[in-house]
Amino acid sequence: MMRLMFYVLSLMLLASLIWIFQNNHPKMEPIGLTLQRDYLYLDGDAIMEVDLFINQKDHPLIHLEYHLASYLMDVNQTKRLELSLLGIEKTHEERYLNMAFHAFRLRFLLPEFNQTYVMEDAFLNLHLASNKTYTFSVGRLHVFSKKPNAESMIWTALSGSKKPFSYHSRLHEITVKFEQMPVAIASIDVGFNQYASFWIQENTLTIQLPDEPFLRNAMPFIIHFENGERVLFERFIYFHDYQLLKESGPLVNLYALD
Repeated sequence: MMRLMFYVLSLMLLASLIWIFQNNHPKMEPIGLTLQRDYLYLDGDAIMEVDLFINQKDHPLIHLEYHLASYLMDVNQTKRLELSLLGIEKTHEERYLNMAFHAFRLRFLLPEFNQTYVMEDAFLNLHLASNKTYTFSVGRLHVFSKKPNAESMIWTALSGSKKPFSYHSRLHEITVKFEQMPVAIASIDVGFNQYASFWIQENTLTIQLPDEPFLRNAMPFIIHFENGERVLFERFIYFHDYQLLKESGPLVNLYALD
């Protein structure tokens, strides 16, 4: 009988401790993270993808049915670009600030531009059915005008790499192997009114991108030749990274979520 009472009292004590722990343990406040990234596309590229990190497995932001409207706006609120949210996909998890963050990829349908379009200091605005609008800094957007291509160059291979000894998810060099290039290169447009340095050695063109405080793992670019022609390279993903937060430091934006 005494043994039975001991077990009953032990279970009651354990239940009490669990109740006390659950009611006194501080709840983790929801936090959202975004990254300062270069978003470069060609006019006609339909999909823009933005990564959102949240320290909770469930939040209204990750439910497609809760979203009513999405748009990009620049810091001066002089430019606004309407987006259509197509889907939300969980991609991976990362640890940051001693917390586990769940990475969600938001896929948006871009409008047609019919011209070059640039938005510096872009903020993503997500308006939910609760009448709450979340605003996140995401970097900058450049859409290249897709003019007809010339045939001043026949290329065979394309690759890219980061800066030596750097762990940032930032493209540093692009290598293009080619069969023939009968016309000399005048300049190489890599977006945001920037032109890359380059050199050619044994049918290999090396393009070195300027250092900028934005992540960049995918891009199109345009080679301008001295005869006025240009060759446009489609948007290509040069590498994937799955440890973005730890290596990005000041390029991480932190937001308290409701």
